[in-house]
Amino acid sequence: MEEKIGKITLNLDNYPGEDLYSDGGIEDEILDIVQAHPDGNYREAIEESGEWPVLYHLSHIRENIVRWVPLKGTEKCLEVGSGCGAITGALAEMAGQVDCVDLSKKRSSINAYRHREADNVKIYVGNFQVVEENLPADYDYIFLIGAFEYGGLYIGGDSPYRDFLRILKKHLAPGGRIVIAIENKTGMKYWAGAKEDHNGQLFAGIEDYPSGGPARTFTYHGLEKLAAECGFSGDEIHMYYPYPDYKFMHTLYSDKRLPGIGECKTNLCNYDRDRWQIFDEKNAFDMVIREGEFPLFSNSYLMLLGPDTDTEYVHFSNDRQEPYRIVTEYHGKEVWKRPLTAAGAEHLKDMKKAGEELRARYAGGQLNIVPAEWREEEQALVFPKIEGAVSLEEKLDEALLARDRAAFRELVMDFYGRISEAEEGALRDLDLVFSNVLIRGDEWNVIDYEWTTREAYEAKEIFYRALFCYLLEDKARLECHPGKILSRLGITKELQEKYQKREAKFQKRVTGGYLALGEIRERIGNPVYSLAEHQKRLDEDRRITCRLQVYEDCGEGYSEETSYFPASESGNGFRESCEYVIEPPAECRNLRIDPCSMACLVLVESFTQGGVPVKDLHIFTNGKSLGGGLYLFLTADPQFELRQSRFAQKPFGEVRIRLKISELSAEMAESLL
Repeated sequence: MEEKIGKITLNLDNYPGEDLYSDGGIEDEILDIVQAHPDGNYREAIEESGEWPVLYHLSHIRENIVRWVPLKGTEKCLEVGSGCGAITGALAEMAGQVDCVDLSKKRSSINAYRHREADNVKIYVGNFQVVEENLPADYDYIFLIGAFEYGGLYIGGDSPYRDFLRILKKHLAPGGRIVIAIENKTGMKYWAGAKEDHNGQLFAGIEDYPSGGPARTFTYHGLEKLAAECGFSGDEIHMYYPYPDYKFMHTLYSDKRLPGIGECKTNLCNYDRDRWQIFDEKNAFDMVIREGEFPLFSNSYLMLLGPDTDTEYVHFSNDRQEPYRIVTEYHGKEVWKRPLTAAGAEHLKDMKKAGEELRARYAGGQLNIVPAEWREEEQALVFPKIEGAVSLEEKLDEALLARDRAAFRELVMDFYGRISEAEEGALRDLDLVFSNVLIRGDEWNVIDYEWTTREAYEAKEIFYRALFCYLLEDKARLECHPGKILSRLGITKELQEKYQKREAKFQKRVTGGYLALGEIRERIGNPVYSLAEHQKRLDEDRRITCRLQVYEDCGEGYSEETSYFPASESGNGFRESCEYVIEPPAECRNLRIDPCSMACLVLVESFTQGGVPVKDLHIFTNGKSLGGGLYLFLTADPQFELRQSRFAQKPFGEVRIRLKISELSAEMAESLL
């Protein structure tokens, strides 16, 4: 049985009659959205919804994971687990034929309505293990994007993932490829406190799924071993590394081009649920990159089985309005910039013209504007790769890491001097940021000039923008003391405000006024709990709880208003020996000392009044003396009190108390009571 939605056919021969999994009512909302937006522009709906499933299923950023694949427009593709069609549209544009398989009719209907004008897509609804028996064995590509981990549900048996992969392999044409995108079981985000993507539990994959569940992910070596066991040779197994993960990837690394120090800095991708931030993931990534261990900690993997590609590195710049959506790729000795929309081609051609004008403007100066050529056949703007160069951004980071502020200032002032040349030129390069300047020996190469303008931008403003972008990416960079640098160049607070307003206007032009992914994450509202901030709050609470408080009765009794917290003469923390010196006024008749605000054990190591030891007999307390100066308090308001004799009306004199405190848990105090 078949149904038609637009030009797309839904094959229901193997549909069991009901959807066996669903996100619930939100899928009806998603269906309404795709039916109401035949143009495929869902950004307003995503922002208005503020719901994770709407973002996840409808964001165009999801397509990045396949947009780089070198399809030529004639390939026959199979997409397993196509869901609501997050990547189906991209494959339909890039390939000759796309067959989809998904268990859910509701999701397949969403997919069909979403891509209703695609005449090269067919969707098979049903369990893959049943559907695949009638599928051909000549696919050039088979895609499993976020689907392989559910092999245990699709296939069953004792070795579902091996069986799944073997079944997929038999449907490949000679020279065909299988593309699997999946989370890394031991990805950095999981160590740092992100919850497991499939069951929402902390450390579930790291602990090897002790609670079970429907999905299983794999480590780097686990995926390699699985592929080898299914008959793929070493030269047919290729690992790529989507960052920050495969869902909303903006950068794809490979073993031919792994990330450099400082590149892994957009690590908050907790769109679906709250998370902890146990440590600084950027610093941790920098460490594993230095140690050569990044592949083991990548948050996600893209495993390509079959012939490799010549792609080394991909970076998407498409969280923008359509005319400016492009992708940057490394191919051997060349860097390609390709458009992701029809209007994007004109944008890149304009960029080539801007480069020629800038190159003429800076000719003979201290900036080398790297030339580019437009290749019509590849639809790409091609730059030569600057081998052996280091970006100005990296050099600045190195100076900060070495705490060499003089070297940092010298570099930024050198940068300012170079961009200040040829001020008479009409074209201004707003893209002169530190990461776009590659230094090789004495040569400073400008490798990107995407954003240019003929508006009056002075060198100070372009410098400010470069510094502002640099600082925005990592708060640790504030160590450079930007205020001093700006002051040295005469960039006043008033100028900074002016520059920021113009930058906001520029960003609005680039994004079309839409929210960036990070802003949508904020709108969805799943918080990030910082362990460092939590510890700071605990320490502050503990500090307050452990403060010794003194009350003085000068004839009107004790009161909170006149109490105070003396500083410790020695020791400054919980479980440490702390000594306090108290000097009551002459009119003080009774003195109360509250060692803390919790049930506890208090060891009084010394207690003197006017230099004379205070004996237990003279201490009034609401605790129980255990002997040897040890007191047990089963109240959150422990007290020691010294009372003046009714007949000996002499001043207290100096009171010294040295004590050590150990907290009792509420359960322990209750059991002792």
